[in-house]
Amino acid sequence: MSMKTNVDYWAELLDNMPESFKRWFCEEKKYLQKHITPNAKVLDVGCGDGRSIFEYRVKE
Repeated sequence: MSMKTNVDYWAELLDNMPESFKRWFCEEKKYLQKHITPNAKVLDVGCGDGRSIFEYRVKE
């Protein structure tokens, strides 16, 4: 019997994302796209890996 790692847990969760998470991420994306302008400098301070900023950064 193998033990799940933290990475395994989150990978599985994101592969089978609940609708509530999908709605949250969609709203988060809209917010970031509205408030982060091209050439903005962003300090992402938190407990994650920067997924939000990296994935949703404004494309030039």
